[in-house]
Amino acid sequence: MATQYEVAVIGGSFAGLSAALTLGRARCRVLVIDSGEPRNATASHLRTFATLDGIDLPTVRRRMQEDLSRYPVEIERAKAVDVRMRRRCFEIELEGGDVQNSASLIAASGVEDLLPPIRGIEQFWGISVHNCMYCDGWEVRDRRLGVLGSGESGVELSSLLARWSSDLTLFLDDPSDLTADQRARLSDSRVKVEARKIIALVGDPGNPTISLEDGTELRVDGLFIRPPIRPRLEFLRNLLPVDDLGYAEVDRYGRTCVRRLYIAGDASGQLFQAIGAAADGNKVARWLVHDLMTSH
Repeated sequence: MATQYEVAVIGGSFAGLSAALTLGRARCRVLVIDSGEPRNATASHLRTFATLDGIDLPTVRRRMQEDLSRYPVEIERAKAVDVRMRRRCFEIELEGGDVQNSASLIAASGVEDLLPPIRGIEQFWGISVHNCMYCDGWEVRDRRLGVLGSGESGVELSSLLARWSSDLTLFLDDPSDLTADQRARLSDSRVKVEARKIIALVGDPGNPTISLEDGTELRVDGLFIRPPIRPRLEFLRNLLPVDDLGYAEVDRYGRTCVRRLYIAGDASGQLFQAIGAAADGNKVARWLVHDLMTSH
């Protein structure tokens, strides 16, 4: 079987496109397989990225793809559903049945946020419901903010957000899961505590109204949550062992236990902002080239 590409990159967001740029400049023939479903698909603008802060995301993605057009890099809009080893190369099956193959592979496919069972939350996600105060806190500074959580995670997120706003309420998803010490810390940070559960978000996506279990409605300007996440590595299920959370073991350079298979970005188990994901894609691509040129 002829190898079509020297490296395939599965994932067309910051980690994947940064890896492809580095590889293209190293004269690798690269295929980027982009499902068009990035984690930040509902976000409008890029934040906390030097030289690109505040630019709308479609423009950023277009610029990144234009950068790649100068190098031996192709982008295919498709979803990878399975990867197999066949005659010392990776055979990548795409949704719909097409197959691509490559000598090396970087999975930069990101993660999926598992949103809580709150009616309507999908309409607000990435618009007024956020998971990162460094990405979105500035835009809602000094406004009415909410945190959904409980236990140490909820207390920590609330304490951090107190830097952005003094009008802050922690909405408990488990009212019994706060210790006296945690309640004291919240009080010290002037965080209000609401024990009635959120059952729905209603209204305009940019101006959410919280509906509580007793029918009370409260307005907030932003709600911050830390939902569980799941790596998008299902297509590697026949190649890699994964842990209970779905992650595969990688070393500091993104290498897995399978030769010439690497993982970059959020799917590696480290959660990055966009600028960190881009940096990780660059790092993993550099080490892939290093391994290609020095392995025997």
